[in-house]
Amino acid sequence: MSSMAVLGLLSFILGILPIKLASCLRWKMQVIDSHNGRHPLVISLLLCFGGGVLLNTTFMHLLPEVREAMDGIIKSGTLPTYITDSGIHLPELIFCVGFFFVYLIEETVHAMMHHNHGKDDLEVLHRSLSVRKCNMIPRITLSKPAQQSPPSTITASTQVLIRDIPYKGNSIDPIGQMTPPTAASSEHKTTVVKSFRGLLAVIALSFHAVFEGLAIGLELEPTSVWYLCAAVATHKLVIAFCIGIELVTSRTKTLLIFLYMATFAIVSPLGIGIGLAMSYDNTQNYASGLPLASVILQGMAAGTLLYVIFFEVLQREKSNARYGLVQLFSIIAGFLVLLALGLFSKLFSFILFLFT
Repeated sequence: MSSMAVLGLLSFILGILPIKLASCLRWKMQVIDSHNGRHPLVISLLLCFGGGVLLNTTFMHLLPEVREAMDGIIKSGTLPTYITDSGIHLPELIFCVGFFFVYLIEETVHAMMHHNHGKDDLEVLHRSLSVRKCNMIPRITLSKPAQQSPPSTITASTQVLIRDIPYKGNSIDPIGQMTPPTAASSEHKTTVVKSFRGLLAVIALSFHAVFEGLAIGLELEPTSVWYLCAAVATHKLVIAFCIGIELVTSRTKTLLIFLYMATFAIVSPLGIGIGLAMSYDNTQNYASGLPLASVILQGMAAGTLLYVIFFEVLQREKSNARYGLVQLFSIIAGFLVLLALGLFSKLFSFILFLFT
């Protein structure tokens, strides 16, 4: 129960923190360029570190647990013989099912976002946090000379939805191009569209968070619960802060930001609660202590984490070649830190066993 409160409360606090920062620091709604500041690099490294932590958790913790649980179910004779004798590796298959399931959800959300835009707009699609967002760029633009605007190397993790900046009767779009006054007149509509995109992003991320919480709730040992909770928190808390920044810079209403972040914060505890309810009173059924449905959901949750690792962290952050080596070290650091914590936990338990 305490893990539910900690994860949910910290996610909400970090999600609404950008509202206060924007007021205190008087943020200018400008594109965050990796040439001009360290903040994009810091956020990218934090996400990479969290990706390394999740990589360790998925392959060194969750996969062995699902294998052990599935072995117990097979030995109990619950599954039909034609499945157990087929030679199919069931734990890995469940992992892949979870991976493709969340992939399908992501593409469905992207299709919904794409469908909501008019045919007369040129759509530039990019990954932002967990789903692809569309920056609407009208066809009629006044581009600057190439020598005056060097190419940007903004990573998808730090790129934000930017509000239009008035400039001599015109407006500047998120990539620095000037649009006619007629485009500025639809500012309110654009803000509504951006807010809707923010809602879709929160929904997609919340779907992930439910499965992450489910993976935590299905753990049987308290030490494993806190171990996995810490692993998920390294990713979820950074993402919550990034969502808050994006919502603030896209001028989403403060009330909506609170509602969005409350939704995002509560889904992980909800997943933990579902996992606890499913594993409660089922500890005597199989050698692993988990019923078949719980094992399947735990494996699918691990597949969701696998998707997060490869598509939302590694692939996206790797797109910025300037910091590739530093990002790799950050991923390895996250992996090794959790590996060291696991070894320390085993050593500590062994020492307690010797002196008791």
